[in-house]
Amino acid sequence: MLGGNVLMAFIMYLVFHYTHLLPQALKLPVFIVLYAVYILGYTAQTACTKSGQVCLTNDPKQRPLFGLIDGVLTTLLMARFNIYLPTYLVPKYGNFTLELFNELVLTAIGLSFFLTLLAVIGIWKKDRKEFFGIGDKGVKTKFKDYWPIIKENRAIQMLVIAASTDKIGMNVSGNATVVLIIFALIVGNYGVSGQISAMTIWGSIFLKIPLILLFVFGVPTRIMQGFNFETVVFIICYILGYATMQVTNSTIIPMIADCADYETYRTGRFVPGMMGTVFSFVDKLISSFATSIVGLCVALAGFRDALPTVTDSLSTGLFWVGILLYFGIPMLGWIATLISMKFYPLNDKKMVEIQSGIARIKAEA
Repeated sequence: MLGGNVLMAFIMYLVFHYTHLLPQALKLPVFIVLYAVYILGYTAQTACTKSGQVCLTNDPKQRPLFGLIDGVLTTLLMARFNIYLPTYLVPKYGNFTLELFNELVLTAIGLSFFLTLLAVIGIWKKDRKEFFGIGDKGVKTKFKDYWPIIKENRAIQMLVIAASTDKIGMNVSGNATVVLIIFALIVGNYGVSGQISAMTIWGSIFLKIPLILLFVFGVPTRIMQGFNFETVVFIICYILGYATMQVTNSTIIPMIADCADYETYRTGRFVPGMMGTVFSFVDKLISSFATSIVGLCVALAGFRDALPTVTDSLSTGLFWVGILLYFGIPMLGWIATLISMKFYPLNDKKMVEIQSGIARIKAEA
């Protein structure tokens, strides 16, 4: 986890401080190489983080509690960070300037490193072989061993589909350009995004529908401009919708641990690292399309050479692009999640059966 975090921090610093100084012909190739290395660091950290949850606890009652606590703390942190960008950095620098991103990336690096240290401290006492599956030293795995897991483990199949489609929706709607279109251009006040983030610490498809109707038939510029109909509807629907989305996000890591235990129960093999990397690879592969989706839609709205900024005028095309990306894509992701969870084989009773089975296998071993 620590090695992956340091590698990501180093690459982020290079990207934001030096790539723009390169000759034009080298900027894109160098960026692609650096980003590929960044993904290696990302995978090193997240795969270990996900597999480490298996060692922390296998109590079917404790894992959901972990997800709850993780979700609340993550939401608090992200809400604060979302306030930091539109209400502090943008007013400080006047726009999305290079200086703004330099300060933003240094803040992110420092905060990420601190949180990684907390993660290391948290798992330190459980990072021992007696907490590994059936109490052995682990299983030697080969690359070919991934295919049976992907093919036979229905739990990880459905979880990957649910999580990756959710993540596409979250990444698209949370993309800085999309947030800028919605709040700076449609609402007319970019600082509102920070105010709203502060209120959404505590959603469903049905809550997005009244928001779409509000933006299409209402007066978006009235949002957060005193106590009025638009403000009340927006705050209620946004808070409930955001809360529901965060609930689904907070269950992912405990569910990966459940999938790893399911594999141990099903095959007798303790392979949480493989489970974490399978999830991370497919999740990252699918969700990486989020930026491409945003770029393509914005280009179709007329912004082919540069992304919209707070100084641009709102066009009809940009309005509908904002509605599609901010509301429509997340709704499609939630529908895919509902369908995939219909076929997810693990529930509370099944997890009690699995843990009993693993205890029996461990005792026999």
